[in-house]
Amino acid sequence: MIKIYTISSCTSCKKAKTWLNNHQLPYKEQNLGKEPLTKEEILNILSRLQVGYKEDDIRAFLPRSIRNVENSQARMRAAL
Repeated sequence: MIKIYTISSCTSCKKAKTWLNNHQLPYKEQNLGKEPLTKEEILNILSRLQVGYKEDDIRAFLPRSIRNVENSQARMRAAL
């Protein structure tokens, strides 16, 4: 099944969904504004798109609240 990542204000997303519907192609939609990607989902996507990745680049896509928790945990580990 096709998985499409969207945001509500994205006209390209709407066009893509219209095209999929017109061609009767089933898909699962994940609205990133309502259901952000997890770190694991980002890693999964990136692992299929390229060989290797920089973890700092992935963190840029995480919601700020998660980044703050991870940064705090990293600082605590570094202090040990």
